[in-house]
Amino acid sequence: MDFVYNQALQEKKNITKTGYRALFLLMQLIQQPLSRDELLAIFEQHPIINKDFSKDTITNTINTLRKAGCIISRPSLKTDHKYVLKSHPFHILLDKKHIDALQTFREGVISDGSWQQVLHLNNLYAKLAKLAGDEISADILKNNHPFNKINIDILNEIIIFIKTRKKAKFLYLSPENGEEELDFSPEKITFENQKLYVWGHNLKYDDFGYLRIDKIKKILTPVYNALSADDYKNSKQIIEVEYLLKGYSAQTFICNDDEEIIKTTESELLVKARVRNKFYFYQRILAFGTECRLMSPQSVREEFLRILKDIKAGYKDAG
Repeated sequence: MDFVYNQALQEKKNITKTGYRALFLLMQLIQQPLSRDELLAIFEQHPIINKDFSKDTITNTINTLRKAGCIISRPSLKTDHKYVLKSHPFHILLDKKHIDALQTFREGVISDGSWQQVLHLNNLYAKLAKLAGDEISADILKNNHPFNKINIDILNEIIIFIKTRKKAKFLYLSPENGEEELDFSPEKITFENQKLYVWGHNLKYDDFGYLRIDKIKKILTPVYNALSADDYKNSKQIIEVEYLLKGYSAQTFICNDDEEIIKTTESELLVKARVRNKFYFYQRILAFGTECRLMSPQSVREEFLRILKDIKAGYKDAG
């Protein structure tokens, strides 16, 4: 940490040099242990305290800091004849009010769906945890977020795969199949329902789909080059679908990466989606309930209607 000096400070007539000198010496020892001669050399270069100081001045200033609560060891052979600052009372501590405010802010960022910003905040909060007043507060700052079960090294590798358009072999803990090895080419990352997903081509099942990143246990070698034309030849085609939203769903709607709003009225939105995974798309529009109407194409409308009838029949049979 650098001690900042400027001309305006030098021109102040009412500055207390004794106090200023004590703070300046403290800042030097926070950075590293220093001998008396090293401190004298630093003082000599400073435009405010470069006059009227001596070896006794260093000793008196050290004693002043000790009286203020600093623990500073005496120079000895063990410390290479340097003063060592072991502790000082000038720490910033975060109390419960501060922790609550920080958590509220992070939850606001999470609700906006910006997973990149959440990652940045998590890194910052991990550093702020050192200033927490107790272990419980420190644990909240470090771990109370939706990404706490994600291996950050794996996430960073996936981001690199997306940028370089490469495929890799993942060891994945599937809810249906248990642990399995998947050849997968990541294309994008989304954040939904408090979970991070990576989307891409799953070559094992010849489909475009998603994996929960917290379920990816390991990246297996080797890492392959970008997908070839043969990898794509049997993958499902992209289908352009339009659906209409109204009411609260229209007011709060946020586009996914493969969607765009093509028409807006006072109460309705017409959305175009590029669908590569019908299962996920049907889940998405079902979440809008009666405020969503599937408009086109007719083949998707008919298929979706059949699915709804099957669901309804399943509930009847269960009853």
